[in-house]
Amino acid sequence: MLGSFIITQNGANMQGNFITPVTLRVEKTNTGERILATGSEEFFLVMTVQKSRPPAVKIIGSISLMQVSNYTYP
Repeated sequence: MLGSFIITQNGANMQGNFITPVTLRVEKTNTGERILATGSEEFFLVMTVQKSRPPAVKIIGSISLMQVSNYTYP
């Protein structure tokens, strides 16, 4: 994984996994926080929302084929 974050609130969590090189920065705002990803003009992000442990994200081969837990795209 080249960059990831987890946000937890009200018993659930959201995990984001960037698959291409990025620099992640969290900034405080008047309404909370925002996540800034900078680096490449193009990136691939996998986000999941769950009440338990996030699924594993595994890169297989190139960015054109990606598997998240038991789900494969494309």
